[in-house]
Amino acid sequence: MTAAPDASAGPVRLRIEKLVYEGHALARPDGMVCFVDGALPGEVVEARITRRAARHAFADLVRVVEPSPSRRDPACPAFGRCGGCQLLHCDYAAQLEAKRGFVAEALRFLGAEGPAVEPVIASEAQVFFRNKMSFSIGLQDGTPVCGLHERDRHDRLVDATPCVLQSEESRESLRRLQAFLASGRIEPGRWPRRIEVREGRSTGDRMILLERDEGGFPFEPWADLFAGLATTVVASVPPRGALRVLAGPGILRERLGGLSFEIGPRDFFQTHTAQAERLFRLVAGRVGALRPRRVLDLYAGTGAITAFLAQVAGEAVGVEAHAASVEAAARTARLNGLGNLRMIRGDAARVAPGLKGGFEVVVVDPPRAGLDAPARTAVLESGAGTVIYVSCNPATLARDVREFAAAGLRPAWIQPVDMFPQSFHVETVVELRR
Repeated sequence: MTAAPDASAGPVRLRIEKLVYEGHALARPDGMVCFVDGALPGEVVEARITRRAARHAFADLVRVVEPSPSRRDPACPAFGRCGGCQLLHCDYAAQLEAKRGFVAEALRFLGAEGPAVEPVIASEAQVFFRNKMSFSIGLQDGTPVCGLHERDRHDRLVDATPCVLQSEESRESLRRLQAFLASGRIEPGRWPRRIEVREGRSTGDRMILLERDEGGFPFEPWADLFAGLATTVVASVPPRGALRVLAGPGILRERLGGLSFEIGPRDFFQTHTAQAERLFRLVAGRVGALRPRRVLDLYAGTGAITAFLAQVAGEAVGVEAHAASVEAAARTARLNGLGNLRMIRGDAARVAPGLKGGFEVVVVDPPRAGLDAPARTAVLESGAGTVIYVSCNPATLARDVREFAAAGLRPAWIQPVDMFPQSFHVETVVELRR
């Protein structure tokens, strides 16, 4: 090419350099950054420019001229239209290398003196691994559909019954619901708007949550419809999303690492059971090697990591703002006889400064937005010699690590974990030491 891509022109030929976070393939025609969905590193492709800014552009893939050895046939017929997966066309080994690159690129400011990013801990299962999926319900071209939204479009749904991330039982739940809605027994104006299927992979439990934003919908048919598939069925109704148990106990049982958990409809739990256990064992192993007397777990959620920490520390204190999650963590402590697990409800930045008593280790597992300035200050002022940071977003991880490093908490170990095969997402554990 002799000129930067023009959105008004026809297809342009690009050589792909690498994958970047969010799953885009990156090319640099004449120095301008161009992001292409569906291409892979090393490929030569033809692409059509769809949007252009001053220093970058976005393009749709038209044709692969020279394919990468890592290219494979996607296992799902909806790939490319559905917004759920970005890397289903990419060999798994190449996915792992790309994710390692995402983390390394985000933390490149550490330079040669920083620790190397370890190879990504792979998932044994790359399909059918998700224990929780949510689907929208609506009419698509006159046909009832339980599906995921099309990529970059929220007004159209893609039928999710072929989705390769969910179990066969989850697929059957969607098929039954679509067939029932197509029967016309309930008019579309009274349909649920979403269905969530959640599974205890080690227990066989299955929870179906039906949700509606406004108005009402009948409760009667659902327990019979999902008989034999769900151990519990729950409805969420307006105006405030009140929960009504339609069948079963209203909770999901799960086991990880010898620990028992009871998960409610609104409780957060990692969506990849096997990798969650690896992640929790990894964190507990790093902490346990330090033989700490007290460990503080900020953004503890339902206390899953806190429970693993309680097995390797004298006392594990979890801090979580969401009341239902704190209750779930308390149930976990009772179920497993963890008398040294204590939960405190409150905002991490506000609660942590008041917790005196010498925490040798602080574990943080914040949401995608990372730690805000008050939370970073609270961690620094805790006096802990070691901080274990669990992150699902390399960009906010890098921001926070930079701030910690400037204050004397330097990274000593960086370990990515693949919790989300077929997507660009990557979990990262960083150990920081004073």
